[in-house]
Amino acid sequence: MQLNISGHHMSNGEALESYVSDKMDNNVKKYFKNAVKADVIFSRDKQGFKAQVVVNEGAGQHSIIAADAKSQDVYASFDLAMYRLVQQLRKLKAKIKDHHKKEAVRFKNKVA
Repeated sequence: MQLNISGHHMSNGEALESYVSDKMDNNVKKYFKNAVKADVIFSRDKQGFKAQVVVNEGAGQHSIIAADAKSQDVYASFDLAMYRLVQQLRKLKAKIKDHHKKEAVRFKNKVA
């Protein structure tokens, strides 16, 4: 998976990039092993930090899953955005599996 980490109005440190890379690999590949690309964008404003996470799942559904979150801490904002993204990934994975299962049952009923 190609991972792009960038920051607007701030610089990313080595620790933040390794933290993001580890979390993205563990959570995204748990649901979609063939994920094509992920972008993580951090920005700083007067209220704190904002993290935006965008993932192309690569499962042939042509879906782009996105989540964002704001917090006073850059790590907390990423964790909250990651939590929201994982919920969406889980829902999409269940939808794909359920869809295929219904097709198999319908095909068996037609053949029998």
